[in-house]
Amino acid sequence: MTIQNPNLAGIFITYDKSRLTLVVVERTATENGLAADKQLLEFSFSKFKEADHHVVEKTLGEIVLYALEKATPGGLGFGEYSSLLDRISEENLKAFSDGLDLSNSEDQYSLAIVLFAHARRDKSWEMVERAIELFKQSASKKHPEAMRFLEEDLPLVLPRLEEKLKPKDKLGSDTNLI
Repeated sequence: MTIQNPNLAGIFITYDKSRLTLVVVERTATENGLAADKQLLEFSFSKFKEADHHVVEKTLGEIVLYALEKATPGGLGFGEYSSLLDRISEENLKAFSDGLDLSNSEDQYSLAIVLFAHARRDKSWEMVERAIELFKQSASKKHPEAMRFLEEDLPLVLPRLEEKLKPKDKLGSDTNLI
């Protein structure tokens, strides 16, 4: 794809005053020249109100460099930020989970989506299992997206996930999840 308007492309960092949050966005231009944004990271200053300013500066610098590293073909070569991403992901997952009512099908589905994405990235079979269980709970309450995921999407991706992530039992065979 050729970007028709190069002024639309790049990495953008915005600040949401109401949430005290810095947002890193990768912007590309669509074929019709409109902007398409993909959020890469969020940094909430509210969690760092009591922190030493050096900690905030270091963490924020790592976040910006991570975003640039991921968005640049071949990377920038400044460093390895995977531990930062893991730390941020765990914090975001905990923050996302706070306040959810896991007896509610919408909250079950929302958490399942987040867990499934994290599981694939973090290569965690246990998290895949937890996400699938939440999809099933939500679908049992007739949540349409959860039902569609279990019927249409999961059968397509599960064999590959099992191959890549699922531990083998002592006899070398898999246990069946669905």
